[in-house]
Amino acid sequence: MDYQIREGVVCIKAELRKGKMSIRRGENHVIRLRTSDENENSMRVFAHNNTMFIKQISSNEIDFQLEVPDSVKILELKSESTGFELSNMELDNVKITAAGDLILENVTIKKSCQLITDNSEINLAACDISSMNIQLFNGKLTFGNTVLHGNSTAYVVNSTVGGLLKGALVDYVLSAGSGISPRSVIVNDHMLSEFPNRKNVQDCAWLLLAGSLTDTAHIKIAKPRISYYQ
Repeated sequence: MDYQIREGVVCIKAELRKGKMSIRRGENHVIRLRTSDENENSMRVFAHNNTMFIKQISSNEIDFQLEVPDSVKILELKSESTGFELSNMELDNVKITAAGDLILENVTIKKSCQLITDNSEINLAACDISSMNIQLFNGKLTFGNTVLHGNSTAYVVNSTVGGLLKGALVDYVLSAGSGISPRSVIVNDHMLSEFPNRKNVQDCAWLLLAGSLTDTAHIKIAKPRISYYQ
């Protein structure tokens, strides 16, 4: 099925059951939703007061492909067993509660980002995120050349954490909270417990790790090297 909505939409709210949804920035001012299910009774789609609502009725596994214009600044997504993939977007607020993998690639989130998932992977690749709040249970959190701003929290239970944060070491303050020892967090090949307390941290991005890890967290903070040769 192919839906096209031309009303001025700022917020998209989706409640899904089974399948996956990919969301990316479209090339025009129309919201376009394509699905793998041809049955009109399998979902409800409508727009009201600058908000687009998507609700999956059937329990069939559906592949959703959503293209949105620049006017869309807020995403509120829920699912029973659906993964979400966001790419090439600039948003103000994102809130996702799901039981599926969450993949964000080249996504800028200016105000707040809340990601909650279970038995899944959260992969943040080439993103720029402010005020991140992650709750991850029995999964994997991976940073891939991502920039953080403001105060962020990753509460993980029986999960692994690792990857690359883009920037300089002085741009970040990492700390270990309840349940996680500073000795189990490695930043730039040094245990978190080895870093001295810093005085000037006013302009730094803060990342608090709490909960429980299944393995030592390995986080690299660096500016990626640029190669001019193929």
